[in-house]
Amino acid sequence: THTPAMMTSRRPDDMRRMQAGDPISNAQEQTPSQNAKKPAPWWLPRRLLRYVRALRTQTWDLEGLERVTGMPLRVRYSGSPANMAFVRQTAFRGTVSEQAHGPMWLWKAFSARRARTAKAGLMLNETSWRHFLLMRPADSYFIPLWISGEVALEEIETQLKSCGNVKEDLRRIRKNGFSYATTRLSERFEHFYDHMYLPYMRQTYGEGALLMSREAMRAALPKAELLTVRLENQEVAGVILVHEDAHTRGWSLGVKDGDRRYVKAGAIAALYHFSFLHLRETGQRKYHFGASRPFLSDGVLRYKRKWAMHFTGGTPR
Repeated sequence: THTPAMMTSRRPDDMRRMQAGDPISNAQEQTPSQNAKKPAPWWLPRRLLRYVRALRTQTWDLEGLERVTGMPLRVRYSGSPANMAFVRQTAFRGTVSEQAHGPMWLWKAFSARRARTAKAGLMLNETSWRHFLLMRPADSYFIPLWISGEVALEEIETQLKSCGNVKEDLRRIRKNGFSYATTRLSERFEHFYDHMYLPYMRQTYGEGALLMSREAMRAALPKAELLTVRLENQEVAGVILVHEDAHTRGWSLGVKDGDRRYVKAGAIAALYHFSFLHLRETGQRKYHFGASRPFLSDGVLRYKRKWAMHFTGGTPR
């Protein structure tokens, strides 16, 4: 005999078949727990939350004189404070008026009517490619926040012979007596982070600095080594080299105490030169320059280009 609870879990036609004495397979039997809906995966709410948060961005109006022409310029920027600071530094010269509007929904940030209301000659919205396609704003285009590039190490020899700027860097390196060393000791990475990386980034980029976290650096240690350059018997600069499948990436560099005197003496050039030399000696074939800003006026990008860097496309930072 069947209990009422089991009877109520079956379809009406099953009940009629049971009363007639027909067998019913176990595959047809469904308990209430089997009928219940499965809970959503644990990661779904987090992913949905990140997606919704990405639809609201901080917004500013920037106004001042355009860097090249000196003409009045008003820009509405939606995105992160660090990237806003970079745009302010890149687009303007002199004093810049800044008005913050707080978080704004992405579709409102893309609104042409709001741009006219703000009297903005240029709207810049920091967003993903997916959101850009979703909004499809008229008269707009997509610029990557970061671009990447690399060089085959065999091309460096040609560049050393043909590029006047590179040859001048090498003369300065030899004249000042730079040398280099490499290490994988974790305590040397910590020293580099505190005394070279952080001071140099803050001194160079100010509030626009996008800093590598200490946790991210530690996570990269199994496949990384630290190359440091020495001047007058002291370490004055360093770079983290991360060995990946297709190339070695020059990930993050720094100068002792952020001191510009070491930069003028050739410490940055020495980091690149000795990195290329070290990687060729250890059998590596390609050097990846890491992420750069996608503006030809950017000093870091121009410096990398003189080492024969080839662009490979947009990249996450």
